[in-house]
Amino acid sequence: MRNVYTLLVGILFLGSSIAQEQIEIELQPLLQKLNENHIGPVSEVFSAEEQAVLQDYFRHQISEDPVSESLGVVIHGVNDQTDIFGNFDITTPGNFNPVSTSPVPDFEGAGVYDPYDDLYYSIDSANNVWVIDPITGGYANFGAITPPAGETFTGLEYDPLTGDLYGISTDGVSTTLSLIDLDTLMVTPVGLTNMVLGIAIGIDLSVLSTATTLMMIICIL
Repeated sequence: MRNVYTLLVGILFLGSSIAQEQIEIELQPLLQKLNENHIGPVSEVFSAEEQAVLQDYFRHQISEDPVSESLGVVIHGVNDQTDIFGNFDITTPGNFNPVSTSPVPDFEGAGVYDPYDDLYYSIDSANNVWVIDPITGGYANFGAITPPAGETFTGLEYDPLTGDLYGISTDGVSTTLSLIDLDTLMVTPVGLTNMVLGIAIGIDLSVLSTATTLMMIICIL
């Protein structure tokens, strides 16, 4: 679906912006290095100056990308108590706007909006993937997915820099972080999170992290 990076670009802001000439000279070899499979902290791969060049580049990309700018303005989701799919504006979270009635008989415990295709995906407790039109609220069964053994997906989130989709799943005893390819419905576990019951995941671009922690904001019961 999209390339997998073991090393994510959650690079801390390290100073003033880098001159455009410096980015043009240094950026391509840095991006090539970034695309390689690395394990360990960013500081062992890139110098502070190289991190600053990458940070400046990705901040510039995000500021000019209308898809990235629109992320988080309208939140889509399912109210499982009423079986209603809808949305709310992040500035007025108390005003939920119903769009359609969900036809899913099982609990929709994980969902994510795909800004690249303008679709919403939901995974229910029976491990079915549903694709939803955020405008009409129409549902279509996308197929079955297999989480790590004995677990159920409870959270999904896209990395807006790479387009990779990550999910967390739990059996109530442990929680696993996985990479998900929605084209093939393949699940690739990244590793255990050392948490008992993770129920949501988010990606914060301001936090420096590796794939094992994935810049996660996770709610735990």
